[in-house]
Formats: sequence, structure tokens, C-alpha cells
Amino acid sequence: MTDLLRVLTPRGTEQFRAYLTKGAGGIKVPPPRALLIDPECSAPIDQRIEIEHMPDGSPFRNRYDFGTYLRDKLSSLDALIIGRDIGLWNWLSLYYFDQLCPATRDGTRDLLATEVYIMSPDRKYRQVFRHLVRAPWYAVREHGNNAKVLLIHTERSGVVLATRGRIFEDLASRQGILGNRTVIAAAQRLYFDEKNNWPRIGASGHGQGSVRRYAIVVQQLELTYDTRACSVEQLLGLLPQEFNEWKARVQPTLTQVA
Repeated sequence: MTDLLRVLTPRGTEQFRAYLTKGAGGIKVPPPRALLIDPECSAPIDQRIEIEHMPDGSPFRNRYDFGTYLRDKLSSLDALIIGRDIGLWNWLSLYYFDQLCPATRDGTRDLLATEVYIMSPDRKYRQVFRHLVRAPWYAVREHGNNAKVLLIHTERSGVVLATRGRIFEDLASRQGILGNRTVIAAAQRLYFDEKNNWPRIGASGHGQGSVRRYAIVVQQLELTYDTRACSVEQLLGLLPQEFNEWKARVQPTLTQVA
């Protein structure tokens, strides 16, 4: 069953926020789904876009699949405009809430910080990159296949869309890195096993050559080099010796941005 995409009005957003605030520490009350179609709490968009809770009849397998679905569904809209449309992302957050915050067997939902579900008008970067719907959309739209390193993670959890993963946190928490296609493409080459469609063992650790170290080293390199102007091979060549073991695993063909 499909539904028409809408946006939450300020009133709708505040009612959604009130629900989340009351549920701090866990809540058994169902989410206020009526807001999705209430004419005082939501509004239609200019285009007719149909979406589904579970496009293939089952929950999204991972955040990459979720981001790909959103990118494709929203492709007819101006990305610069919708990227700032808090009503859109908050409506989608409520629409997919059963996957973002599923109920346990006794009906309890363990809520995360309100900012991962609701964007506020100030759009602070820390909040924007953590939003559980906008972030995967942005990552796939910006990086295509290379977003897998950000959105498919080793932390196995039944709450797939709410578990961001260590690699995502280490890279996306740094604004200059998340928007850098060369840096993310190089990370995909280093740390993602395309054959098994899974991050390489140890990538999310704390040791030498890990993603955490990669993010730190890249920021240091940017004091001297324009990494955005580099090719992936050039950036890999700038990495110090501690990354040699990871570079040895890199396949010779470049992962392209879809």
C-alpha cells in the first residue's frame, strides 16, 4: 500500500516532539500517526510522490537500502530545497517510525535523542547529520555506491535504521569529510569489502589504519592538500605507513559514485 508524501507543519512537528519528550526512557503509547494526514498538522507537497513503509514487503535491510530508496523517490525534487525542508524530514521520520524505533514484545519503544527524529529550524550540523532519515538520503545522493561504507555497519542490531554504526560516526561527525567525495570514495576502497557487501574486519576499531585514524589523518592532510581536488589514488598515496595493510587490500578498479 502506498501513501502520498506530505510535510509536517510546525504544529505537527511540535505534537510529534511532545510525543517523543513524554517517552524519554521508553514509551508504550503508539506514535501519533494521525498527524501524517491531519490537514492542520501536515500539508501536501507540489508533486504527487507515492511512498511505502516496506517497498518489498519487509523492513529495509540496512541504512544504505533505505537511503537509496529515498534518493530515488525524491529525485524529482530540488535536492538543495528539500535538504533544508525540516517539515519533510520530520514527516518521513514519523512515517517510518516503526522501523526507526520499533516496539519490543511488550510494546515499549526505547527512544533515542529527540534530534535523531526531529530537525529544528536552526539546522545545526550535529543534528542534521544524526537525523535518521535525512542522513542516509544525503549520503546516497552525494556518494552513491560509496555510501555503503557509511551506512552498512558491523554492529548487528534488530533496530537497523536507528543504529548508525561506528564508521558513520567517525566520518560523518566531521562536516568537511561527509561532503568530500574523494575522502568517502577512498574510505570505501580501504574499508569496505564489496564481495561480501560488509565492512572489513577491524575497520571500526581504534588501532592503526582504522577509520577513526583515517578521519584524523585526512583532517591533518587538508592543512596542506586540497583533498577534494585529489583523485582517490592520489589521496591513498598521501596516507602514511600505518595504512599500508589496508591499502594492500584495495582492488585496482575505482569505485564510482552512482
